[in-house]
Amino acid sequence: MQLDSISIRRQRRRHRSAGFTLTEILVVIGIIVLFIALAIPAMSAISGTRSIAGAENNLSALLARAREEAIGIQDYRGVMFYIDPATDGVVGVIVRPATSVGATLLLDTVPNRDYLAMPKGVRLRTVFDGDNDRYLGFNRLQKVSAPAKVGGVILFDSQGRVVVKPYGLWLGSTSPPSPSGMADLLGAPASGALTSLTPGNGPLNSQIGIAFFDKRTFLATHDLSGTQYTDSNAVPGDPQGTTANEKEVDEWIDTHATPALVSRFTGSLVKGE
Repeated sequence: MQLDSISIRRQRRRHRSAGFTLTEILVVIGIIVLFIALAIPAMSAISGTRSIAGAENNLSALLARAREEAIGIQDYRGVMFYIDPATDGVVGVIVRPATSVGATLLLDTVPNRDYLAMPKGVRLRTVFDGDNDRYLGFNRLQKVSAPAKVGGVILFDSQGRVVVKPYGLWLGSTSPPSPSGMADLLGAPASGALTSLTPGNGPLNSQIGIAFFDKRTFLATHDLSGTQYTDSNAVPGDPQGTTANEKEVDEWIDTHATPALVSRFTGSLVKGE
């Protein structure tokens, strides 16, 4: 009888020790919640959701690839920026001249190249060389119905040097049939040479640098929803963007953006002041 009672007590202790108390479960849940709270900011930093440093690093690699192709193929190559309508994010794509109109290079996308989606919280504008409008924003194509807004271009020549050249876009044609990766990218109809990308007359010149800034801060300061100001370098009748609104935006970028010029000879990003 005594042995039976001892065996029963041991079995009861084993049954009790097989489970968890409510206190233990709450402690484990608390630890899990703590780890999640710590991991979310870390993952955001790793993924670069609003990281200007991450944008610079990613873009440096894309610029280097475009420059290497320009030297290897002995022809112009560049990086063009546009706003993806599906994500409202900035995307960089390698471009090449498809043809030309006089001195104006008509750019098309390079087939079989990956696109670079910039961190979602980062906006950028390309920097002009001596232009009245210091920064080029993102414009809807003139005379062409396309959902995507087109930004600037950093262009390299066959020696791998950053150059300032007039450029437009090649959107293909239907007669004779001539496909265009650019038209597909931007959702534009085939319409041949497009040399005027803004409300101004004539082609733009390629740019020499990038200004990075925080998208949320910028949008909190500037209303882009109405007709007073659009996210572009120009407004109708004012091709160089000399209106008070555009000047105000330029001054805001001067103060809040992180500028980086593209080295003329190496293609690397050199941070400015």
